[in-house]
Amino acid sequence: MEITSRHAAEELGVTQQRIQTLFAAGDLRGRMVAGRLLVDSGDIQARLLRRPGRGRPLAARVAWGMLWELSGERAHWLAASERSRLRTSIRRLNAEEVVPRVRCRAALCRYRILPTYVDRIAADEGCVAGGVSGASAAGADIVAIGFAEVYAAKATMDRLVRQYAMTQPGNDADINVNLRVLDDDLTFLLNGITHMPSAVVACDLMESPEPRTRRAGTLLLDDLLSRC
Repeated sequence: MEITSRHAAEELGVTQQRIQTLFAAGDLRGRMVAGRLLVDSGDIQARLLRRPGRGRPLAARVAWGMLWELSGERAHWLAASERSRLRTSIRRLNAEEVVPRVRCRAALCRYRILPTYVDRIAADEGCVAGGVSGASAAGADIVAIGFAEVYAAKATMDRLVRQYAMTQPGNDADINVNLRVLDDDLTFLLNGITHMPSAVVACDLMESPEPRTRRAGTLLLDDLLSRC
């Protein structure tokens, strides 16, 4: 989805000249149409979520604790005092404030694989479905077609890359796999589950460049926050 430079400037709270400068530097995707600059709304939302004012990112183990607790599950790896502070913090946040705080939960690697492999990697025993691949299980109103989002351990990553002939394309439009890789000391989170808890899925969706996907994630996370 594209928006005008004026709308983009209003979203970011900057001048239209600043939007044009970001576009010229290649920091915003866009195009000129009849003398008007149209920019990608996904890039604008991504810049909003990266703003320091939205909250400093939590350490990975604490970020996962927040996501587990938000999903109605007990973050058993945290001390009782940490869990209590997290629950208090959660009650003060809205959906857009949660996402930047948990962005260090895993390393995001973006790949291209043959379309026939997309469903296979989503169901691979070494992967746990997140984002659009876990949306149905989490109750999000979005369907994955030709795209996979999964979590995996570092030790599994090399095998996945080889088995599915995964490549890193130069064009974002060619990406059809988001692979999020957990630190070695957090891989226990993947044990015994086939899809991520609902708050994890919601945050994955909210990080998407696609407006409809972001909206589905926001609605899901808003619902989870309303229960806290």
